Amino acid sequence: MPPKKDLLVQVNHNYTSPGIYSPRAWASNGMLWNDTESMAFNHSGLLAHNLTLVWENSTTKAFKFTIVNNLPVTTQSINWSLVFGDTEVARLYKNLILEPFENMTAFATHTYMSGNNYTAYAHAFNGTLEDNSDTVVVQI
Repeated sequence: MPPKKDLLVQVNHNYTSPGIYSPRAWASNGMLWNDTESMAFNHSGLLAHNLTLVWENSTTKAFKFTIVNNLPVTTQSINWSLVFGDTEVARLYKNLILEPFENMTAFATHTYMSGNNYTAYAHAFNGTLEDNSDTVVVQI
C-alpha cells in the first residue's frame, strides 16, 4: 500500500450472549510500526430506543419507542415501562416474546398536570436483560 493511504476494513460479528465486550483491531506494516485500537461496549441483547414524541397538544403527549431483541435466540418475558418524568409511569407487564432480531413498537400517551420541563425515557426488561432508551425533554 502506498504511504499515507487510508485502508478501510469492515468486520461484522453477531454477539450471541449479553455482556461487556472489548474488541481490538491490530495493524502493522511488518517492519517499522504497529498499532492497536480497542473499544468497550455493553451488548445487552435487549434494546429500547428511538423514543420520540409522535403527537402533542399543550399538556398531552403521545410517545413511541422500539424494543429490539438483538440476539440470535428467542427472548421471552419482555416487559416495558415509559417514565414520563413527573412521577408517573406507564407499564406493560405482558411477558412479550420476540424472535431473533425481531422488534416491536410501543406507544403511550400522558397528560401532564403542571408546567415544567420533564425528561422521559423508555425501559425494556425481562429479568435478565434490560436497556433504557435515550431521553426526550418535554416542555409544558
